[in-house]
Amino acid sequence: MSDDSLTQARERVEEVYRSESRQVLATLIRLLGDFDAAEEALHEAFVAATEQWPRDGVPVNPRAWLVSTGRFKAIDGMRRRARYDASLGSSPSRSKRRRAIRWSRRISTSRMIDYG
Repeated sequence: MSDDSLTQARERVEEVYRSESRQVLATLIRLLGDFDAAEEALHEAFVAATEQWPRDGVPVNPRAWLVSTGRFKAIDGMRRRARYDASLGSSPSRSKRRRAIRWSRRISTSRMIDYG
């Protein structure tokens, strides 16, 4: 990949961040039910965009790509934390269990929406 196309892809990521990040964050908050998890997922999605878009090109619908990527990053994080807690042999607190159940229900029952 040439330096020019790499620069163009990074500029596009910055442009999408400025124009779409608020809508992506709001959608992730609704899907995940937790502001902190949504914010973390948003930033992880933009990190992934910074790595992938220069190599693979900018998707047709960047907002939908970011929401989907953020959602999957959040699910992966929940699974990773659950495995870590299980490996320590510790049982998560009651509030953590309720939050995990609430997240899994919201994520599994979320309808896919056209984010365009």
